[in-house]
Amino acid sequence: MSKKDTTPKKQAPTNNGEPMMLGDLMIHYANTSNEPFAQLLRKCMTCQGCTANATPAPTPLEQWVDGQDVMQKLNISQRTLQNLRSCGALPYSVFGGRCFYKRADIERLLENGYRIDSHTTTYVEKGGWRDDD
Repeated sequence: MSKKDTTPKKQAPTNNGEPMMLGDLMIHYANTSNEPFAQLLRKCMTCQGCTANATPAPTPLEQWVDGQDVMQKLNISQRTLQNLRSCGALPYSVFGGRCFYKRADIERLLENGYRIDSHTTTYVEKGGWRDDD
């Protein structure tokens, strides 16, 4: 028969009886531990220059924009936006009868369409647009 472990188990730190958020737990760990990683965390937490110019990461809901915002920002019509959805160029999610798009997907769509033409185009008065040769 094996011997039972009688070592008291460490309880996870709590905040007034409630579980701590991950960020608070990491701060608690950094402030109470002498492990090398905790020391590195303490050093990072005290570095004022590192966080002074940092922009906060968008919350999950801020990563989504609705179709009206997309049409306004890109100056496109509702039909153009529908075509982008239909051909699979722009992923979307439907909630409450409205389409929502991830900002990252819109940026990817713009990046994929970015190109520099090897020639310039000029307007010719009677003939419209033509390529310079």
